Amino acid sequence: MKKTLALLLFLCTALAIGQSANSADPLENFAVRLDEGGLADFGTVSSVGLSAPAEFAVSGSPIVTFGTLTLDWVGGVLPWLSPNVFFVRDDFIGLDGGGQFFNSVSGTGAVVTRVSDASSTIPGIIRLETGTTATGFAGRWLGFSSSDIGGRFSLGGGAITWNGSADIDNLSDGTESFIYIAGLCDLNSADCTDGVYFEYDQTGSTFWRIKTASNGTRTTVATANTVTADQRDNLKIICNAAATSCSFFIGGTEVSGSPITTNIPSGAARGLTVVAGELRKTVGITSRFARLDYCLFAQQLTTAR
Repeated sequence: MKKTLALLLFLCTALAIGQSANSADPLENFAVRLDEGGLADFGTVSSVGLSAPAEFAVSGSPIVTFGTLTLDWVGGVLPWLSPNVFFVRDDFIGLDGGGQFFNSVSGTGAVVTRVSDASSTIPGIIRLETGTTATGFAGRWLGFSSSDIGGRFSLGGGAITWNGSADIDNLSDGTESFIYIAGLCDLNSADCTDGVYFEYDQTGSTFWRIKTASNGTRTTVATANTVTADQRDNLKIICNAAATSCSFFIGGTEVSGSPITTNIPSGAARGLTVVAGELRKTVGITSRFARLDYCLFAQQLTTAR
């Protein structure tokens, strides 16, 4: 019994699911990695097996000599077609968001324009322009209008992942300054009352900051990732199913200060929506710009519907 328990614990710690070894991400393709190091400490391994959630069919398990373990979606259903996965995506091919995302703008000359939709490597780019009002803003949000933005979903009912890109043309300099946010939020004209998001605010830090907010109480952490003008950054957020921990990634690498485990909004009273990106002017009347390439969000619901 002791040998069996030791082997079970070893396999649990050595088994990694997903490209980044983070099983909380419902968008990742599943892959299995078994670390052979240290097997001698537990004697002889006689078999290796695999179990999976109901959405998957396992074949080839257990392996007693050699072989391959395979995971297939049950009935060939992709995760974003499952009723138990809430999934939205915008590749910015069009300006209107295809009925899921809308452009939120305020101020003279504030606009969202289409930059390109014909690149072989980047299909669809939009540009946010703040215009010439000192408090002008431009953003891309999930919803149908600025009055229909909040309460789209809540954290705490299943693991979530958010992915997006950001490319800011000119940085804040004190004379012309702005705030940029991307992730999950509840407001499109001020700092999030509830949210889990990336932020660039030169008055607070020249680095990307990661933030959570619950009912107006916020946790803010400056990363070691400098915001660089005219540089595309791929951003990612993963929150666990219980909404007790949220991890942040830039370029596929988890940033310093991540994960955040405080002030994470959860429950129906703390409703959120998806913000692909918003550029909000704070000082000056010269327009500032940011380019977005894509945004996607998925939640693997804990309770089947």
